[in-house]
Amino acid sequence: MLSTLSATWMTDSENAPPQNLDFTWTPSNPDTGTRVNFSGFATDPEGDPLTFTWDFGDGFTDSGQLVTHQFMNGSSNVTMYVDDMQTGLEPRPVSITMLVTVTSNSPPSTQVPSNPSVAYMKNTSFTVVYSDNDSDDSHRFTWIWGDGNCSVTAEPTCIHCYFMRGSFSLTVFCDDLTGLSGHNVSGTGINTATGPPWDPRIVFFSVSNSTPCVFANVTFSCLATYSDSYILGYIFDFGDGSYAYTNMTESATVDVTHSYSAQGNYEAYVSVTDCQTATKTSGPLSITVYSAFALALVHGWNLVDVPLVDYGYKASTMGLKYGDVVVVWNSSTQSYAQSYIVGISPPFTNFDITPGIGYWIYAQNPETLQIIGNIPNDTQIVYLPLTGAGGWHVMGFLGLKIYHASQIPGMFTRSLTAIATYDEIAHVYETYIVGVPMTDFPIPPGQAFWLCSTTGGTFTYEP
Repeated sequence: MLSTLSATWMTDSENAPPQNLDFTWTPSNPDTGTRVNFSGFATDPEGDPLTFTWDFGDGFTDSGQLVTHQFMNGSSNVTMYVDDMQTGLEPRPVSITMLVTVTSNSPPSTQVPSNPSVAYMKNTSFTVVYSDNDSDDSHRFTWIWGDGNCSVTAEPTCIHCYFMRGSFSLTVFCDDLTGLSGHNVSGTGINTATGPPWDPRIVFFSVSNSTPCVFANVTFSCLATYSDSYILGYIFDFGDGSYAYTNMTESATVDVTHSYSAQGNYEAYVSVTDCQTATKTSGPLSITVYSAFALALVHGWNLVDVPLVDYGYKASTMGLKYGDVVVVWNSSTQSYAQSYIVGISPPFTNFDITPGIGYWIYAQNPETLQIIGNIPNDTQIVYLPLTGAGGWHVMGFLGLKIYHASQIPGMFTRSLTAIATYDEIAHVYETYIVGVPMTDFPIPPGQAFWLCSTTGGTFTYEP
């Protein structure tokens, strides 16, 4: 056993360390901005695997036969260590040291010229002036245009388009890609984008219905052109405190839909802008918004009134069907004074429909009339001119409230003898006896009623 250990020890002690150490580097004349590639070389008499480690003399180390290093502080003594990971009489690892001469890399410099007259909406080539004493350096140029856009190029030239007029601060960074502090330098210039003030032109502005009902959808249409830009902003002002906005990138008709929540007269406008400084506003469109009421008729005679004002209905324009009949009562003569048969009576027998006055309508079939107009907002005072023994009036309420017959005596300045309405379904009259609650009945909008008094007087109510 002793002889075997002695033989092993003698064999290990004769293992020779690595030999013929050498290393090269490229580039051979680096500067502080260069990444230097090192290649190590060594042989081993026994063919043992070798490990390579490096000390670059500036506080940094690395391992491997091929390594890369960038020197920041100038020339340095570089030492390569080689080890065969064996034991022997000679020390491990073995090393070789060489001086790597490193010169200083200078930062680049750049100047960004100002351009006082750049044609906006057109592609323009911009160039910066730069210099670098180290001709081997590569460069990256970062362009911050001042309009929210940024570009990156490898050359000091770039193409850009300003889509707005105005002055913009252009900042360009020139980086020599060495990674050295202070080697990403910048310059700033002012680009002023100018051009002729081509204002947008409104070709037309229209509305599908200038007399809509409350809550009915109407469509506003506008076409505008602009020869100097591909963006047009449309602002629709509906006149009731509501607006609509849209942008177009081509010449086309813009349609927006709106509905009014209250009756009244409105003026609508559209403004078209180039999204910069120029704006064109149309003249007003006058919109008259009416309230609406559905007047339901049964087959046969109906005692009705028109509860809305300002539209100007005639017997022929209420929307009645062929053969329907309209009859009006004359309070002064206490007789039926006029009648009109739709589609049959001659034009000269046609007559105006007075809102708030009752009419008989005979409908050939059940139908619903769409009545439009306005709800009055002031107190209604109606004088009933009766003399002698008095007589009957056919009345109706303006507005869309529901009244009761028991309220009517308080609206009249004289005493009433009867208040009656007609039940179109049962074909009978319903009468209210003043002071008798059980005879009271509602009077909905569009329902006319008879009022009997012994003399004339004033009838006053709030619609």
